[in-house]
Amino acid sequence: GMEEAVRLWVATVINNFPAIDTLDGVTEDISAGPKSQLTMREAYISGQNELTIGSQWVWTARSTWNPVGGFGDIYSNDIWGNMYDPLVISHPFTGIPIPFRIQYDVASAGSGGQLDVPADAFLWDAQGSEFKSVGGGVKATSKVTLDFSSYFSSNWHHGQPITMADVIYSIYHSFDMVYNTDKANIEFAIATTQKPVLDTYRGFRVLDDNRLEVYLDFWHFVSDYIAAYAIPTSLTMPWEVLAAMDEVVFVKRQAAYTDTAAARFSVPCLSLVQDTDARKVRKAVLDFIDDGYPFSPCDWFFGSSPSIEITSVDGTAVTKGQAATITITLSGPGELGIDYLLYDPSLGIILKTGEAAESSAISFTVPLSSQETSAMESAIYHLYILANSDSVSSLAERRADIEVTATTDGGGTTPPANGTTPTNGGTPTEPSDGGLSPIIIIVPVVLIAAAAVVFFILRGGRAKKTG
Repeated sequence: GMEEAVRLWVATVINNFPAIDTLDGVTEDISAGPKSQLTMREAYISGQNELTIGSQWVWTARSTWNPVGGFGDIYSNDIWGNMYDPLVISHPFTGIPIPFRIQYDVASAGSGGQLDVPADAFLWDAQGSEFKSVGGGVKATSKVTLDFSSYFSSNWHHGQPITMADVIYSIYHSFDMVYNTDKANIEFAIATTQKPVLDTYRGFRVLDDNRLEVYLDFWHFVSDYIAAYAIPTSLTMPWEVLAAMDEVVFVKRQAAYTDTAAARFSVPCLSLVQDTDARKVRKAVLDFIDDGYPFSPCDWFFGSSPSIEITSVDGTAVTKGQAATITITLSGPGELGIDYLLYDPSLGIILKTGEAAESSAISFTVPLSSQETSAMESAIYHLYILANSDSVSSLAERRADIEVTATTDGGGTTPPANGTTPTNGGTPTEPSDGGLSPIIIIVPVVLIAAAAVVFFILRGGRAKKTG
């Protein structure tokens, strides 16, 4: 834990993203910076219809352009991530999942509770090669209702409408690759990694043309994470394209989804992009916007992440034995808060930790009781301040020096414990009764003694010359 730790390592990653100064519409993700899906969607140069984005590589020898087991390199991922709409995204300032092209509703029984799964909910039966009802008596921790209306009101690039069939086929595609032993033996890496997740699904139920219920054994105190976990499809490809890919990989055995399977069976790794296909991809991007597409420019523009700042720390001069209040003022978005730690650097110990009391939306206090200050020596103490907000995941921190001084006698001098009057550093003082100073008596005596010594030395010298 933090209290037992010797060191806490923090890694700070600094990336540079050069851009022309006329570029607008940039969303600064708190983790990825400007390199996010939202920037690519919303960035623009005023008065221009095109935006040129540079990348070190468009394709490398390790690039595998398929959405099942490919996109393992950053270069192809940067491009692929901006060619489809995700169902949910992470908020650029908080990192919490938010709806993008679906809406969801979450119901959960909590970490230890259970919900009834309807008997007509279904799962894919790989052995029987069919969807089967789960039957009665099945329980689940959470239920997520997914609304795909924004997808189903639009078309794929080849003009076919996006429907619930694309969702259901994607569910079959994932479950059959894991629970069909023949497929799992071929794409072992995918089956092994996906099985722990798919094992938590308890059933699916189609409510209408647009909505799907998902029952699963998963809980999180933030319901948005339950929704993100429950999504069974990415909807990146029409179902017929996925079916054709499966035919190539599992029936004809002419390719593989992953590089591990390709190496095992000496077949190429399936990639839907070749050199000659680059222009087709470009045209597909230009023709991407459909009449039923639900988003317009600037719909997903967030801009720069707002920052939290500690604007002032007052009351750092503390008198020993007296109650004190340290006032901290912040600026920033959302509901603000402060955690603090009072540290004694001379002894290397923590004196006090906690959350600062809120006196207003931007002002917070750290109280020190008279008992607490009485136990503190006259010295400098460190108050570590950590400011946070519910609207952004970044933090602000500062160390304030707290100076504790003892109670004075009114003249600015601390009386000694025995009640005696303090000296001025050892400098001789004149006696208070007006008598002669000892120095006046001592100096003549020393001079007379010195003259006597010189006299006897000279006399001895003359005596030797006479003899």
